[in-house]
Amino acid sequence: MRAVLRRLTIFLLLISSLSLAAADTADTQHAGRRLHPWHNVFGNLYDSYAGYNSLWHLGAFASTYAIVKTGADDEAQRIFWRDPIGRDFGRTGLFLGWFFQILPATGMYLWGLKASDNELVGAGSATIQAIATTGLVTMALKFISGRQAPLKDGDPNAPSTFTRTTDSSDFRFFNTDFSRGEGRFFWPSGHTSSTITFVSALYAYYPNKHWIAWVGYPVTLAMGVSMIENDSHWLSDVVAGAMIGHIIGYTTGANFRRDFNGSRGKGEESASSREKIRYAQASIVPRRDSTYLALSFEF
Repeated sequence: MRAVLRRLTIFLLLISSLSLAAADTADTQHAGRRLHPWHNVFGNLYDSYAGYNSLWHLGAFASTYAIVKTGADDEAQRIFWRDPIGRDFGRTGLFLGWFFQILPATGMYLWGLKASDNELVGAGSATIQAIATTGLVTMALKFISGRQAPLKDGDPNAPSTFTRTTDSSDFRFFNTDFSRGEGRFFWPSGHTSSTITFVSALYAYYPNKHWIAWVGYPVTLAMGVSMIENDSHWLSDVVAGAMIGHIIGYTTGANFRRDFNGSRGKGEESASSREKIRYAQASIVPRRDSTYLALSFEF
């Protein structure tokens, strides 16, 4: 129990350090616009799939196919069935992964509001939005892919609240049985995707603070390894979750930084950047001609 508490404390300290001192003192002369968690949400999600960013999502599928076909999934699981790191490490990661990303994100947002620091509000908003959108995408993919988790400790008789498998290629696409007992909701790893999306969004929002990457990405790696160690996910689940979570988080954080800087008059926004801001911001434009009067809704 003490070992679990030590690891729990270390994880919380590491991830909390990403939000502590993340922002400098607010620029009172150019405070900038207050960006909330719903700011440009559909535009940010669209951008994470647009252009070359789509390669990250396609790479998640391609890497899973390659890892399954080469047997790397099965080999990795055989190694971790021997618990080379320790079961406490896996259990700690599973427990922390449910909430420890959203705590510093929410903390930055609320602290920024209290301190009237719009830059910090933007950091909290970017990370909250990234976690939320990545979570929705991940959950949709889980139910579409219909993948089962690996056996617990390689033992087919080990107790489990849902069905597990020894077959890493066991997908049931567009599965309609969403019951927990069926257990077909494991690709990609949500713990991994939510962790890396927080780190990537924060790093993209504060691109000059390289310590965020040096602390955050090793924490993400530890989370992914803990998922395999705990027999909660196959290796390919973790790799796919990392790729999807990273690009959604980084795109969201970068767009929030662009919009915040633009509101402070720091640099000229390009025409394409200004165009992206319009997504998810409804406008009503009256039209009148000789034959009809209409309303145009633009998103």
